Parts: sequence; structure tokens; C-alpha cells
Amino acid sequence: MNVPRRNCGAWLRIADIVQRPDEDLFNGRLGELRVPTLFLHGRLDPRTEPGEMERVRNELPLAVVRFVHDGKHSPHSEEDAYQDSNAIVREFLRTDR
Repeated sequence: MNVPRRNCGAWLRIADIVQRPDEDLFNGRLGELRVPTLFLHGRLDPRTEPGEMERVRNELPLAVVRFVHDGKHSPHSEEDAYQDSNAIVREFLRTDR
């Protein structure tokens, strides 16, 4: 299978799951994480679906969820957001859990 076909298939699967809010990309296993977890998300991400981050918080109530103020879809690599992203990750890694 070639790369474009796999990429398209992944996006079609994501679109299908978005239409069914009772499902997720992790086959219902997200809540099984037992390690310190950081969700770093761009506040301005145009691809964030309504309720998406609330679902993460419900599945992983102990996870740290941080929003990068000027971040969009890829805050760790965006000119206006990478420094804030790095600072958030550094803070998370320094904290004992």
C-alpha cells in the first residue's frame, strides 16, 4: 500500500470516528494509560472537534492538559508557539508525579 493511500485511509477513519462520539482513535483504550501524561494542544487548532478535549479529560482525569495560547494544529513546530510548547513540556518533565 502506498503512502498517499494510507494517509487518506487514516483521515477517512478519523472522519468516521468524529461522526460517532462514542468511539475514539484508541479503540476505547485511552483510559488504560498508567504513565504520567501530558496533552499539549494548540488553543487555535482548527481541527479540534467539539467536546474532543473534554473526552480526553474524562478518560484520563489525572492527565495534564495544557493549551498553547497562540498554537494551532502543530504548536511545537509553529513560529508563534514553539517556545511556549517547549516551556510547557519542560515544566511537565520537571514535576514529580
